Amino acid sequence: MRGRLMAYRIGKALGLFSLSRFLTRRKLRILAYHGAELCDEGRFSPSMFIRADTLAARIELLRRRYPVLPLGEAVRRLKDGTLPPCAVAITIDDGFHSTAAIAVPLLRAARLPATVYVTTYYVQRDVPVFRLAMQYCFWKTRSALLDIAKLGTGEGTVALDTDAGKFEIAWELINYGELHLDEKGRTTLLEATAAQLGVDLAPLLHHRFLHLMTPEEVRAAASTIDVQLHTHRHRFPDDPLQVRAEIEENRKALAPLVHRPLVHLCYPSGFWSKAFFPALAAAGIETATTCEGGLNGPDIHPYALQRFFDGEHITALEFEAELSGFPELLRVIASWLGRARPRVHIDEADRRRGYPAGHGRTVLERCAPTKVPA
Repeated sequence: MRGRLMAYRIGKALGLFSLSRFLTRRKLRILAYHGAELCDEGRFSPSMFIRADTLAARIELLRRRYPVLPLGEAVRRLKDGTLPPCAVAITIDDGFHSTAAIAVPLLRAARLPATVYVTTYYVQRDVPVFRLAMQYCFWKTRSALLDIAKLGTGEGTVALDTDAGKFEIAWELINYGELHLDEKGRTTLLEATAAQLGVDLAPLLHHRFLHLMTPEEVRAAASTIDVQLHTHRHRFPDDPLQVRAEIEENRKALAPLVHRPLVHLCYPSGFWSKAFFPALAAAGIETATTCEGGLNGPDIHPYALQRFFDGEHITALEFEAELSGFPELLRVIASWLGRARPRVHIDEADRRRGYPAGHGRTVLERCAPTKVPA
C-alpha cells in the first residue's frame, strides 16, 4: 500500500497523471460502489460502505473534471468512436437502502447519471441481508465464547478470540442458514446469535443500514437513476438455462417499478464466463459488468466490462490516480516487463469452499455460498 501511494505521489508530482489522462482518453472508466454509510457499517466493511462526505467529494471531482454518461450511452459511444475524452460511467451494486437515502440525492443534486444494479430477493422482504447481518454481529461483538448448541446448529462452545475464528464460525452459521432454513428460520438464527454475542440489533433494524431498498424506494430511485439487473437471488448458476431464469425473475420483480428497458446486468459475486454470453444475448442483455479491474477500450466485449471499485478504503489520491488512468499505464508497463500479475480465476476448490477469489470482492461477495435462499 505505502509503495503504491508513494508511486502515485511521485507520478502526480511529475505530471504523469495528466499524461495518463491523455494516453487513456479514449477508454471508458466505469466506477463501482455498493452502499453508503448510515451508522458504523463503514468501519465494519470499508470496501463496501463509503461515508457520505467521501462520496460527495468523489461526485464533485467527477462533476468538475470528467464527462459522466449513462452506462448504456457510454458503451455505445465507446464502440462507435464518439466517446468524450476520459468519459466515466457510475455503477452501484446490490441496491442498499443507503443508495436511496444518500447516493441518489447526491447524484440528483450534481445532475450526474448512474446505474444501480438491484438484486430483488431482499427488496421483497423487509429484513436485513442475512449474511451481512451475521457477519456484522461477529464484527461488533466483544464476547469471547459462543455456545452453538443453544443455536441448534452444532454441539459445544467455540472461542471467538481471533478474527479468523470469528470469520469461520460466522460462515458456518451463514451456510447453515442459507442451505437449511427459510427466511423466518434465518431471522430466528440471527436474533439468537446476536443475543448470545451481546449485540443489539435495534439500531440495525431501525436505520436499515444492511437492508436493501423497498419497492417504493426502488420506484423513487428509478425516477433519477437507471435501475438495472443484478439477478434475483444474487447468484449466477452454472447452467445457462438457470442463468436466464434467474435474470428473468429479477426482471419480473423490477418491471413494475422501472419504466425503462431492463437490459444491463451486473454479474453477482464476479462470476462470469464467455460460456454464458449466448444465454445473456437470449435474455436481451446489452451490457454486463464484471469485478475485473481496468479501463475499457473499444475492443472490450459488452458482456465483459471492467470497473474500478471505490470505497472508504480508497484514498483520494488512489481515486484520482485511477480516474487518470495512471495505474492502467503501470499495468501495461508491467506486462511489457513480464511482471504483470495473472488474472485471478475461480477454481473448483474455491467454488466448493464457497470462497470465490478475484478483484473487487466485498464482504457480501467474497464468501458467497454455492447455494442461496430459495
